[in-house]
Amino acid sequence: MKLGCQSGPTSEQRLQFFARHGVKNICGVPESKDKQLGYPTVEELLQLKERAAKWGISIDMITPPFLASTHIDRTERPAILLGQSPERERDIEHFQNLIRNCAKAGIPAIKYNLSILGVLRTGRTPGRGGAGYSTWRLRDATPQTPLTRAGRVTAGLYWERITYFLEHVIPLANEHKIRLACHPHDPGVPPVTGYQGVDAVLGTVDGLKKFISIQESPYHGLNFCQGTVSEMLEDPGKEIFDVIQYFGSRKKIFNVHFRNIRGKRDDFLEVYPDEGDIDMVKAMLAYRKVEYPYMMMPDHVPYHAGDPGGSQAFAFAYGISAPCSRRWINRSSRRKEAHFQKRKNRASLRRLLQFLGCALTQSTRQFLRSSAARCRGCNTPSQKLPDETLQTNPAIGRPAVMVSIKLLGNPSVTRTWSTSRSVCMIVAIKSGIVTASEAGSPPSFVDWPITWPILRPPP
Repeated sequence: MKLGCQSGPTSEQRLQFFARHGVKNICGVPESKDKQLGYPTVEELLQLKERAAKWGISIDMITPPFLASTHIDRTERPAILLGQSPERERDIEHFQNLIRNCAKAGIPAIKYNLSILGVLRTGRTPGRGGAGYSTWRLRDATPQTPLTRAGRVTAGLYWERITYFLEHVIPLANEHKIRLACHPHDPGVPPVTGYQGVDAVLGTVDGLKKFISIQESPYHGLNFCQGTVSEMLEDPGKEIFDVIQYFGSRKKIFNVHFRNIRGKRDDFLEVYPDEGDIDMVKAMLAYRKVEYPYMMMPDHVPYHAGDPGGSQAFAFAYGISAPCSRRWINRSSRRKEAHFQKRKNRASLRRLLQFLGCALTQSTRQFLRSSAARCRGCNTPSQKLPDETLQTNPAIGRPAVMVSIKLLGNPSVTRTWSTSRSVCMIVAIKSGIVTASEAGSPPSFVDWPITWPILRPPP
């Protein structure tokens, strides 16, 4: 996971801001000189990448000049969502050309919206330090007009227009290996009756599940806005983690808007990341569990009159998000993985001894247990294994074997055991893998390789 951001414009000033605050991966906002063309050229995309690279920043994704989160009554290019031909075919062709240009410029992803209502809010609620929290309360909402210029848009009609678009762009995304990440509808509105006559089908978790099933492809997925998805739920503090698991385990999360809310469906505030209903560390661990590899973007930060561009709020959100996505999560994960690896290795060693038909004496078992308990420490002094005799079990009937046990970080430690019922058994403790073969022959196979740190030498 990588700390990212999408705030624009992608200017020299904004890129310096990113660099100062440790943001090395962003969603770029390309500028197109030819407004009639309707999409950035390959040269313009390469210039965007070069401008960012000067500050050590990678353009991991771009946003197109249309299909934004804008209300359809205010957007300049509404044809795709109005189902209006021939303008719809023209805009889809422009989006297809954008896919081709991103592939040529080496930009692996595009985020977009399929929104008619845009981002609906009812005002701001006072927050800490004089900040204003963007608020949506359905009961207080008063639309300017009963219907948008799209008229009545039922769920069936909305799905028809979404499917038409996907059928024309996902095959090309497959061909050029460009991930297309769609943002959910923000916020969800009542199904069937909708809002302003629009049934916003991507405003529920079930709607998002249906969306990813259309044109099944590894390049068709979500710009997973954690805040927006939380806004769909009745108890987001508990439910969001299962939603992350569902889409993340299917590799359908291509970008994350990592923000927090306070409230629930139809009644919420957008707050600072450390004061909402979502446990952000637990959420980050959920993304880690599904092996999500892309950007974690702070988004929709609170407003303050002394910070009109939101730079202070974004910087604070970066400071919250970066430790989660890098140091703390990585350290916690390593500890957890080491714990499970140790348990796995103990079981592997027991199975190996059973296979060999041998039994360690009590003193050696005690030594191994105490060493394993100290294996996390970096200051454990090097110790010597006691001399032991391994006895084969005649009932098992295994052939005599040679076993090599390697000791992590201390390849010089070796011990030799002899058996009373066969020629010899040699145990060499060196550093990480158990191998076995018949006595008198070189090791011919590896049986249950382990990396159990029995000892750790002093630093």
